[in-house]
Amino acid sequence: MNVTKAAAQAPNTVFYNGDYAANAHTFTANAKAGDIVTLADGGIGIAAHDVPDYTDNPNGAVAYRGIVDERRIAEDQKPTAAQVKAANGAIKWRKADGTYDAGKA
Repeated sequence: MNVTKAAAQAPNTVFYNGDYAANAHTFTANAKAGDIVTLADGGIGIAAHDVPDYTDNPNGAVAYRGIVDERRIAEDQKPTAAQVKAANGAIKWRKADGTYDAGKA
């Protein structure tokens, strides 16, 4: 019997703490953890982990509640004011100074 040994790697996460809630989601495009995902019902969520090649493995999770640490996301992943409003307070984006982002204009 041949056995291959490989190191396990924890998924990239962007949440401020471990207190977030997510649902399984089948992605139709590549996503980075922290990307804002528009859902079929018009709501929004956050890609909980990286989905680097959706053609190989489209399975992932979209968080519908939690606090995103803005120090862990790129500038282009930061929310607009409309996206913050669509999150209905269930998702918050925490800035480095400890305040919460109201979104870009």
